Amino acid sequence: MTARLLKNRLISFEQAELAGDPDGTPSPLRLAEMLGYFGSVALFIATIALMVEVAISDNFLLGGIDNIPGGFVVLVGAVLLFAIGYRLTGHDEGAIKRSGGFTLASGFGLWAIATNLLLLELDAADFTPLLVVVPVAVAALWIYRRHESVPTQLALFFTAVQALNGVLVLIQINEWVSPQDQVLRVAISGSPPEFEWLGLVFQAALGIAWIWLTNQGLVRPRNTGFAAGALFAGAQGLGLFGTDDGWIILFAAITGIVIYGGLAWRSSVLLGIGAAGLIIFINMMVSILVDEVTAVSIALWFGIPGLAAIGFALFSLDQMEKEEASSSD
Repeated sequence: MTARLLKNRLISFEQAELAGDPDGTPSPLRLAEMLGYFGSVALFIATIALMVEVAISDNFLLGGIDNIPGGFVVLVGAVLLFAIGYRLTGHDEGAIKRSGGFTLASGFGLWAIATNLLLLELDAADFTPLLVVVPVAVAALWIYRRHESVPTQLALFFTAVQALNGVLVLIQINEWVSPQDQVLRVAISGSPPEFEWLGLVFQAALGIAWIWLTNQGLVRPRNTGFAAGALFAGAQGLGLFGTDDGWIILFAAITGIVIYGGLAWRSSVLLGIGAAGLIIFINMMVSILVDEVTAVSIALWFGIPGLAAIGFALFSLDQMEKEEASSSD
């Protein structure tokens, strides 16, 4: 019975384990899970260290990088982690399979780096970002289909963002900057590159679309999909607000959508992110409407809606208790 419920995703593998009444002794499966996490991260770090030794010159800003040998070093590490992750995700035990998903995602990270290094000198004009993202997308889809987990879904979401950016470059909304030039810009200016406002709007739309895909069951795990989409969309709205106060309307709309989704789809994740969005929204309103921010003004702006919210929650709870009492009579 427990195995069937687990297979149909009606319970988690942790719930299945607890149903077996653990005897309190250390679990060898959990030890293997922990070692899988540790080994994946350790191999990832070792691969990056070897890549730096092979590819990065002593004078990086002037000498650049030897991208081909560095790319092959990272590619070998990616293939090794893919092979290990494939073996672990083939295991029936949930703990081992979960560590396998993490290992696959670690291999994906190296694969993405290797792809960018090996295709660093590709020059296909505005088609370049889309061509670079193709092998990354293939790997993301493969690891996600192999095991739908938190890390593999995040890898898929990362790929979706990169694919969108490639489309935005192709239709000339964003300007393409090679990874090497991006590193140089950050190293020289100390700040990340700026994006066109329309690109941020499209990215906010991607976050909302990810929430919808998650609710439709096309993206799993559910909580991860909701969190990734809501946080990403909210971040774009926050970035747009930093360019013009008028974008507060978009941020408010995103927050409203997230809260509605949490209510309609019974998601505590969306409701929690929506509550955080309301706090940020009030802070935005204060920055726009209050000329001189004081402790008293902060107390009023946050205290009044806070008391109103708690009061409504208590009133709703009281009404539900009365309805339950009347129905039991």
